[in-house]
Amino acid sequence: MGQAIGRATMVIIAVGLLDKLLALAREMLTAARFGAAQDLDAFNIAYAFPGIVNLLFNGACLAAFVPLYAAWREKLSQDQCRDNTLTIVYGAGLFFICLAGLAHLGTPWILRLTGYGFNAQTQDLAVGLQRSLSWLICLEGLGVVLTALLQSWKKFGQVSLAQGLINAGIIVFLATGQSLGIEALVYGFLAGTALKVAATYFFALRGSLRPLGRFSPNPAAFKEFALMTLPLLGSALIANSNILIDQSMATVLPTGAVAVLRYAYRVNDLPLQLIVLAVSRAIFPFISEQAVLGDAAGMRRIFRQSLVFVALVSLPIIGYVLIFADDIVAVLLRRGAFDALAAQQTALTLRCYSLGLFFQAYAFINGAFFSALRQPYVLLRLGVLSLFLNFSFNWLFVRALGGVHGIALSTTVTMGIISGIFLFILKDLLGKDSMAGLGKSLAALALASFLACGACLGLRQVLPLDGLNRYAAFAAYSLAFAAVYFAGILIFRTKETTGMLKLCLPERARKLLADRAGKHQP
Repeated sequence: MGQAIGRATMVIIAVGLLDKLLALAREMLTAARFGAAQDLDAFNIAYAFPGIVNLLFNGACLAAFVPLYAAWREKLSQDQCRDNTLTIVYGAGLFFICLAGLAHLGTPWILRLTGYGFNAQTQDLAVGLQRSLSWLICLEGLGVVLTALLQSWKKFGQVSLAQGLINAGIIVFLATGQSLGIEALVYGFLAGTALKVAATYFFALRGSLRPLGRFSPNPAAFKEFALMTLPLLGSALIANSNILIDQSMATVLPTGAVAVLRYAYRVNDLPLQLIVLAVSRAIFPFISEQAVLGDAAGMRRIFRQSLVFVALVSLPIIGYVLIFADDIVAVLLRRGAFDALAAQQTALTLRCYSLGLFFQAYAFINGAFFSALRQPYVLLRLGVLSLFLNFSFNWLFVRALGGVHGIALSTTVTMGIISGIFLFILKDLLGKDSMAGLGKSLAALALASFLACGACLGLRQVLPLDGLNRYAAFAAYSLAFAAVYFAGILIFRTKETTGMLKLCLPERARKLLADRAGKHQP
C-alpha cells in the first residue's frame, strides 16, 4: 500500500510540476507587469470571493464524492454507480450555475465586505472585475464531480494535467494582452478554467463515463452527496478561507498591502501545492477504501507515514525560507514594476507565513482522514473556530506589529492551534497507538533541519560568494542546504524516516540505504 501511494504521489508531483512551473511563471509575469499597484489590489480582492468559493465547494465535493464512490463500487453494480455519478454531476452543475448567477448579482454587496478598506475608485474597479470573475464559479462547478471521479479512478496525472491549463491560459493573456491592463488576468482565468473543464470532460469520456448518455436519476444518491458535502465545507474553510479574511483586512493598510500578502502566500503555497497536496490526493482513495473495509490498522499506518512525510518536507523548507526569504523573493519577483520596497515587505510576510508551513501542510492530510472516516461535522465546527481565531489574531497582530506581516503571523498561530486540536481528536479516532513513537522521528527531522540551517549560516560567513551573481550563489547555498539536510536525516535516522526515504528514493538509492542500515542499526 505504501509503495502504491508512493508511486501515485510521484505521478502527481511529476505531472503537477509543470503546473507549478507555470504558476511560478504567472506570478513572475504579474509582478513584473503590475508590481504591488492599486489595480492589482483590486484584482486580488475581486478574485478572492469566487476563488475561495471554488476552493471551498471543490474541496468539499471531492471529499464527499470519493468515499461515496468507493462504497458504491463495493456494493452496487456498474450501471448503478454510473446512474448515481451522473445524478450528482448534473445536480452539482445546476447548483453552481445558480450560485454563479447570485454571486454576479450580489457583487456590490460582497465587495462592501471583502474590500471595505478600499477607496471609492478602487472599489468600483473591483466591482467590475468581480462581476466577470464570478462566472468562474459556474465553470469550475461544471467539472468538479468529474474531477472527483477521476481521482476515485486514481487518474491522478489527468487531474493535474487538466489543472495546469488554468495557468497556461493566464500566461497567454499576460504575454499577449498588453492593451488589456488588469483585465488580462480576468480573461486569462476565464479562458484557462474553460480549458480545464473541457479537458476533464474529455478524460471522463475516455474513462467510459459517457456524461451525455441516458441514465436513471437517483435523488437519494444526490441527497446523500449533499448531506456529506455541506459539513465538509469545514475542512475547506480551514485550508483556504483564511486567505480571504487576510486579504479583506489588508485593504485598510497602505496601497499594495493586498498584493504583497498575495505574493507571499503564493510563494509559500508552492511547496504545499506541489508536494503535500499531491500526497493528500494520493492517499485519499486508498484510505477511503480502507475505511469502507474497516481496516483501522492500515489507516493508522498511512497516517503515521503521512505525518512523517509532512515533517520531512515542511521542516527544512521552514528553515530555508527563514534564511533565504530575501533571496527567494528577489530571484522570483524582483523585476519590472516590482520594486525594492515591495520585495522587502513580501520577504518579511513570507517568513511569517513559512513559520506555519508544517501546520498548513498537515491540514491537507488531516482533511483526507476525517473525510474518509465520515466525520464531517468535526471539520465544520473547527473550520468555524479557525475563522474566529484568524480574525481575532489579525486584529491583534496588525496593531501590535504595524504591518501586513502581522496578518501572515496570525494565520500561522491560528493553524497551529487548530492542528493541535485535530491531532488530539484524530488520535482517538484511529486508536491510541496511532502516534506512538512519532515524537522521535519528528525530533530527528527537526535536528536535521537545524543542522542544515546552521551549516548554511556558517557557510555565508566563511564563503560569502561575492564573486558570483545572485542566481549562482542562491543555487550553491540551496545545494549545500539539501546535502547537509540529507546527511542529517541519515545521522539521526529512525525507523519511520528510513522507511519514508525508501519510498521516495530510486531503487538503487533504496538498496544503498538498506545496506547501510543493515551495518549500522539505529
